[in-house]
Amino acid sequence: MPDVPRYNKVTSPPVNFLKKDGPWVWREEVTLGENSSGGPSTDGALPQGRAIGIKTADGKAYDYNDNASDGTETCVGILDNEGGADVSGGDKQGTIVKGFCIFIEANLSGIDANGKTDLGSNGAFFA
Repeated sequence: MPDVPRYNKVTSPPVNFLKKDGPWVWREEVTLGENSSGGPSTDGALPQGRAIGIKTADGKAYDYNDNASDGTETCVGILDNEGGADVSGGDKQGTIVKGFCIFIEANLSGIDANGKTDLGSNGAFFA
C-alpha cells in the first residue's frame, strides 16, 4: 500500500490565527525538524501561527524562508500546535493548517507576500 499523508479535517474551534474554518480546512501531521531556524526563528521556538515550509532533503517541516532554495521557500501551512513547539532539542511532531480557510494575518508570524501567495494557491484567504 502506498505511503499516503494523513489529513484530518479541522473539528476543533478556530484558533487565534484562523478566522473561519469549514469542510475544506485541513490539518496535516508533520515532523518539525530540529533547530528550525532557517527563517525568522533563530532559537528553535516555533510559535502557534508560524508559517511553515517543507525541506526537500528530509521531508521535515521548518520555518518558511522565502530566501531559501531547499523547499522551505514554499509556504505549505501554518503551525497549529497549541503553545507552539520547541525543536531546539530534537524533532517534534506537529500539525499544520492549510486549505480553504481565512487566516487572521495579524496573528501569523514568519509570513510574507510570497508565502501568502503560496497558501492562496491552495485556497487560503487573509483578513
